[in-house]
Amino acid sequence: LGAFNVLVATDVAARGIDIQDVDLVIQFDPPRDVDTYVHRSGRTGRAGNKGVSVLLFNHYQARDIVKIERDLGHGFKFELAGPPSTEAALNAAAKTSAIACRGVPDETAVHFKESARALLDGEESAED
Repeated sequence: LGAFNVLVATDVAARGIDIQDVDLVIQFDPPRDVDTYVHRSGRTGRAGNKGVSVLLFNHYQARDIVKIERDLGHGFKFELAGPPSTEAALNAAAKTSAIACRGVPDETAVHFKESARALLDGEESAED
């Protein structure tokens, strides 16, 4: 389980802020204009580095996305991706949980091993 830093900024801050090594920008709502999109996304991939900008939107905002694509020009198209499948989300949660368990000290883990084995063997339910 890795550590990461989080930067939260308003559109006003996105225009004037210069933070190094931003790898990922997540935009919670589509901007109303292309300049704001460029300033938000421009926080990542600076100084020749690569970065990713993710733009979350719902079907009511789809026309805003089309407008940004059109205004950016040069054949720019967003890569559309839906939410992960239930199976993918559960697999990711399982991996995250396994990694977190590895960090539990042995003197603490010993208290949980018997219950975990019984649960995995189907001998008791999580409610027992």
